Amino acid sequence: MPLSPLTEQARAVAREKAVAARTHRQDIKQKLSDRTLSVREVLDMVDSDPVLAKMPVDQMLRALPGIGAVRAQSIMSDLDIAPSRRLGGLGVHQRRKMVEFFNRNARLLNRARRNRPQS
Repeated sequence: MPLSPLTEQARAVAREKAVAARTHRQDIKQKLSDRTLSVREVLDMVDSDPVLAKMPVDQMLRALPGIGAVRAQSIMSDLDIAPSRRLGGLGVHQRRKMVEFFNRNARLLNRARRNRPQS
């Protein structure tokens, strides 16, 4: 059974909602990049933030300084997290392993801090 077409008003409401969700996720990624939010803080926010729960784990990792696509994929593989997993789909043990990983490997982020130009 095909879906009924949206009215112009419903389409506009959906568009505004989508833009607000993308803007919120971008703000979170910027705060991760600026180090005003930690991985643990983001993972703690996921349960109460449905927009953040839909962010792919890969995007969150790549927002961290010094972590690109290849390193993010490697981290996810080491932590047994599927490439298509979203933050809201992470289990308790996967979240704990991710926080422990970044506590143990803080040098990944510190190296990026040293290489960042001072403003």
